[in-house]
Amino acid sequence: MNKLSSIYGRRWVKYVVALAFGLAAVALILWARGFWEPEAMDLTTQTSHATTNLDRVRILSDAFFIVGTLMAAFGAMLFVSSHGAFDGLIYSIKSLTWFFRFREDTLKKGKRQSYYEYKEEKAARPRSPFLFLVIVGLFFVLIAGILVIKFFSM
Repeated sequence: MNKLSSIYGRRWVKYVVALAFGLAAVALILWARGFWEPEAMDLTTQTSHATTNLDRVRILSDAFFIVGTLMAAFGAMLFVSSHGAFDGLIYSIKSLTWFFRFREDTLKKGKRQSYYEYKEEKAARPRSPFLFLVIVGLFFVLIAGILVIKFFSM
């Protein structure tokens, strides 16, 4: 039973950390947009703050949508990268840097890794997990969608 709980506990840590990071980013956006400011207009900076419930729902929706979209896009980028979309670009950059290294150990070897060998080596490595970012990001986008529906029903 202890082994089973540790396996599930480790799996959910990624989700909890991503959710906490997303909520911190939402709080930062809310702070930057003046969500918690009580006054209607700051005379020193001439910026308006959220004064009505409609403004608060709009700012909340924007914050959740921005964070959710960025998290889901970053997770999708990791998905594409883990399936080899950037392998050619990474290999070409590594090959280009090989030409500009003038250390004796690289010159003595004299043989660069071919693209086929690079792909085989890359396929043998374990893939990094990415799905938790997509799921948490889509969860934030879902919250933003609910807030948009609430915004238009007010």
